Amino acid sequence: MVNATDQANTTGQELYQAGTQGAFAGPEKYFTGDVSVEMLFPANDTAHYSGAYVTFQPRADTAWHHHPADQYMTVTSGTALTATRDGKVIKFKTDGPTNV
Repeated sequence: MVNATDQANTTGQELYQAGTQGAFAGPEKYFTGDVSVEMLFPANDTAHYSGAYVTFQPRADTAWHHHPADQYMTVTSGTALTATRDGKVIKFKTDGPTNV
């Protein structure tokens, strides 16, 4: 029997077991308040972006920034606010986004 990691290595897939990519407190350069970052997968030569669960405690915030490879967000609980490059503010909840 071939294990999943060996099979993925021969098919061009990368597998990352949950909890193996590290976790850390959100750096003060990018966040205020209590923010934790749990890495899901790293950037590589093909995909020049990484993935992470970023968890904000109440009143925590992120600095204004942009993502050259775009940003993909999933709200798993609570409410989030984000802004677009053209200045629209979007409020996200687990039941979907609304314009503010």
